[in-house]
Amino acid sequence: CAGSGPRGQATRAFETGPTLVTMTIMGRVAAALRRPRVRVVRAVELAQPGQLLAGQTVLVTGAGRNIGRATALACAEQGAQVVALDVDAKAAQTTATMTGGVAVVADITDTTAVSAIVERLPAIDVLVNNVGIAGAPWVRNLEPDTWRTTFETNVIGPLWLTRLCVDGMRERGRGNVVFVSSIHQWVPRGDAAYALSKAMVGSIVKELALELAPHGIRVNGVAPGTTVADEDGAPRVDARPTLHGSSVPPQYVGRAVVFLASDFFSLHTTGSTV
Repeated sequence: CAGSGPRGQATRAFETGPTLVTMTIMGRVAAALRRPRVRVVRAVELAQPGQLLAGQTVLVTGAGRNIGRATALACAEQGAQVVALDVDAKAAQTTATMTGGVAVVADITDTTAVSAIVERLPAIDVLVNNVGIAGAPWVRNLEPDTWRTTFETNVIGPLWLTRLCVDGMRERGRGNVVFVSSIHQWVPRGDAAYALSKAMVGSIVKELALELAPHGIRVNGVAPGTTVADEDGAPRVDARPTLHGSSVPPQYVGRAVVFLASDFFSLHTTGSTV
């Protein structure tokens, strides 16, 4: 037999033998409404231009020139307090002056000096591992010291700094790390040490993203092609088959870093390289 209860209740149909219960659509909706709601973590919903990184301290390595300086400027424009780290004291101070931030002088490969500096800094909300050097053209020109210097600068030093900054991020349950890699983590360029070091950076992004996700820490990467501009900020002509026939102006890489560091855009993005 079939019957219906009061308005809004589920209708049930019964057959002889084992009881079969068929809920109507209204019954299913009612059941769904009784389920526990999933808590949604929301980003800043009313972010205004210039406020995507407001109240956050951003540490940028290699901040004295090119991508590093452009990234520091882009973060400052979005309200961040910038810490500009560079081995060149004058370049670091210039970036700090331009951003209203703080200059820090250090060689990323000197883990003792870097550790001492991080201890004196305020809590880092966003770490941008930008510093990097090229190796030498072709394997036949490589010497052991070239390999060591390239990997210590491009891989080991940034990893050590990441470890130091991530300790505080874990305690706060949130944080962001952005690695500046290169298109040559995928595409050969005739510089084995550089390309291999950047391929390692690409893997590091994925491994750290997996490890740090339970702590609310996001890890992503930016892998641009040739990035350089002249003194007026204009890109250089590139004869290779690039999108616009030119190099990438560094400010575009800086904006990509802001995109990945911002919860407004990338709260649910980790382990990705753009």
